[in-house]
Amino acid sequence: MAGHCHDSYLIRETCMVLSAIKRLTKKEKFAKEMKRERIWSSGRYAFRKWMKWSVSKALCSSHIQEK
Repeated sequence: MAGHCHDSYLIRETCMVLSAIKRLTKKEKFAKEMKRERIWSSGRYAFRKWMKWSVSKALCSSHIQEK
């Protein structure tokens, strides 16, 4: 009987550990998604900045060429 109790205790502990791991991996996944989103948005921002800069540069150079 005592052995049976011990077994159920072990099973319960294992279940707790497994669910904790599952929660952690979910959190990790979420953190990764957030990081990716942040990188993506900063990348978009940098791209827009670069586009503005290159367009203004192109306009300036064409303006200089006209003169």
